[in-house]
Amino acid sequence: MKHFFRFCFYTLLLFVVPVLFGQQSRGVPKKGKDNADFKSFLVVSRLDKNIDFLHKTVLKNISLSSVNKLYKNEYFSVFPVFINVANGEDVVFDLIVRSPENNAVVFHKKGVVANKHLNLSDTVVSVESAFEMCFDNSMPSGQYTALIIAKNLKTSKVSYFQEQFELAEWTSADFTAIEKSKDFWQTLRNYHNSQSPDILCKLFGSSHGQIISNGEINYTLFMFFREALRTKPCLIDLFDKNFDLLDNNTRKNVVMAFASLGDAYRLRGKVLTSEEKLLQDKILTSQLNIMSPYEKVFAGLSTIDLLWGEFYAKGNYAPIERVFHCLDDINSAEIILKCYTQNTSFDNLNPYDVRSGILFISSAYSIMRNASVKLAMSYIDFYVKENPEKFKGNKLKRTFGIVNDYLKIKTQTTKHK
Repeated sequence: MKHFFRFCFYTLLLFVVPVLFGQQSRGVPKKGKDNADFKSFLVVSRLDKNIDFLHKTVLKNISLSSVNKLYKNEYFSVFPVFINVANGEDVVFDLIVRSPENNAVVFHKKGVVANKHLNLSDTVVSVESAFEMCFDNSMPSGQYTALIIAKNLKTSKVSYFQEQFELAEWTSADFTAIEKSKDFWQTLRNYHNSQSPDILCKLFGSSHGQIISNGEINYTLFMFFREALRTKPCLIDLFDKNFDLLDNNTRKNVVMAFASLGDAYRLRGKVLTSEEKLLQDKILTSQLNIMSPYEKVFAGLSTIDLLWGEFYAKGNYAPIERVFHCLDDINSAEIILKCYTQNTSFDNLNPYDVRSGILFISSAYSIMRNASVKLAMSYIDFYVKENPEKFKGNKLKRTFGIVNDYLKIKTQTTKHK
């Protein structure tokens, strides 16, 4: 429980950010007319463009550095951060990306950061969302340079920073399977930290990564692979091109993932086994009934699995915030717990109480289970801090007391079977 009351001091950011952005990053400030009383930094990353991990966490809880290599047809993000900007001082900037071919400008955006709206601390500010990019096969391979030129509107001081990254064509992949279930799920739950296509390939090749198993859809895997692949067209192209050379586990997951993405057409003309055809049809039919987890009304327990699958893939805050929205009816949850304790039927209960109570317990349990994921724990802390009215009195203690009692009952039931 103590995790939920761990409030971190944002003033530490002044000391943490230079380490994260200066020492871990390979970029160095551009030499020239830099007379700034503030510092600019750039990070080139595969992380999600909404950068919730900057605005809704404490930076000491994340490890952040620029990637040194990206692939053609892979989405990536570039985002600036500014240090030593006084409260109320706005920063304007130009973000420029140059290719290795004649140093040509291939990306140029202007931006404004209003400190009073986007504080990370008293002296650290960031853009609200990163600049998303994707370079296709027509772009030259080689070393690219991302440059930021920033100006403090109040002091007129100018700061420069540049970062380099290699752009290469994706030609091969390592599908070495992750054999142990524990290792598979640990890797998947932390995929959002790197969003590396190499790691995604290993997850695809694992027998534990089957989106459909024993005729049932694993909604966490369904959403994870769908969202993870959306930013990796390069990997989709590779799967398409080398489909006949893939092992059985990878082939089956590719069939199901393509169906979930609406890319089943890519497999026309390819010879599918009878099992693969059944899996493809199952996904195509089932996804017609899969509602967005952000619909006003929750579709059921599968919604929780879809939300966590999205978080594992993208590392964004929205899924966790949505799961917390299920924690509204604690009284129904206590009614359900009483039935479990007394081993009585739900038949005489109000259907609304049954649905709300089970959804409450399942959501709270999913939060507890994922609190071991560092970024998830940071988002959980943020939500609790930002929504004190939701946990007035002893509601937080009651919530996770219900889950603990529920797990004890389930453990005892399992032992007696």
